[in-house]
Amino acid sequence: MGKRTVVIEAVTSDRRERHRIIDDGQGMGGYASPPGHVNLRYSYEVDVKRRNRWDEDAYMQIKYAAEGENVPEEVRAKAAELIAAQKLVCSEAWMGHVYHHYQRCYYPAGVINRERSANTGEPEHHGGYLTVKQYFPDHEPRLDLIASGGHPATWECRHCGRRVQYEPRIDGFSVYDERSAACIRDEPHEPIRQDGESHHPKA
Repeated sequence: MGKRTVVIEAVTSDRRERHRIIDDGQGMGGYASPPGHVNLRYSYEVDVKRRNRWDEDAYMQIKYAAEGENVPEEVRAKAAELIAAQKLVCSEAWMGHVYHHYQRCYYPAGVINRERSANTGEPEHHGGYLTVKQYFPDHEPRLDLIASGGHPATWECRHCGRRVQYEPRIDGFSVYDERSAACIRDEPHEPIRQDGESHHPKA
């Protein structure tokens, strides 16, 4: 986790809760969020006062700061401002990442829930399609990504031979250190697709 910066904080009128929006460059719950999404950078934290000290009580996505009824007004307004300012990017690399995550996952109800099937279903019920459409309403099912299973979670870099993974925070590929399961962003990398061709994240 990177440096934590408090974007805004406010204490409730009864002085029992402290609400904060944190910018740590990692965010909260962003595994399927597209590049540019607030989840990839910010999080919402609620602390409670116990024995004259603040203890973390909840750690959530920033949308809950914008929607919560008991959130101090200034924190709610800041959360709404950050969400409104986000600029989402529907990149080819991100879509490949999402379609891979939901490969062989179909949701008969047309929404992502616990009722899913691994059997071949309608493209409009595919989890990858439903996730992308959630952010980009004009998205049409990518039959090629459904058929191929999307892009693997980690690939071999065609330049250095190391394992790389897609990182939505930079909308690119970075070295994946399997020993610590940490993403090391030291230089740009380019994975090799299963068909042996080069795949550039911006293509």
